[in-house]
Amino acid sequence: MRVLNIAVAAALIGGASYAYAQQMSSEEFVTMAASSDLFEVQSGQLAAKNSKEASVQQFAEMMVADHKKGKPGAEGCRRRS
Repeated sequence: MRVLNIAVAAALIGGASYAYAQQMSSEEFVTMAASSDLFEVQSGQLAAKNSKEASVQQFAEMMVADHKKGKPGAEGCRRRS
């Protein structure tokens, strides 16, 4: 039952995000995407530093690397908009 509740919540949030994304400007989208990447990088760094589990540290490092890749694209979009 808990998994079903999580799935329903995720679907509702995803739908709301899509609807909001249709109404936001390019500048708002780039700002939100950059903010999201920064949050993921900082969260990953915190998890990698504080976790004692190797699998958590490995996932956190992957998350940091993946979300740092988004920065050049976001900067490029910001300069063009």
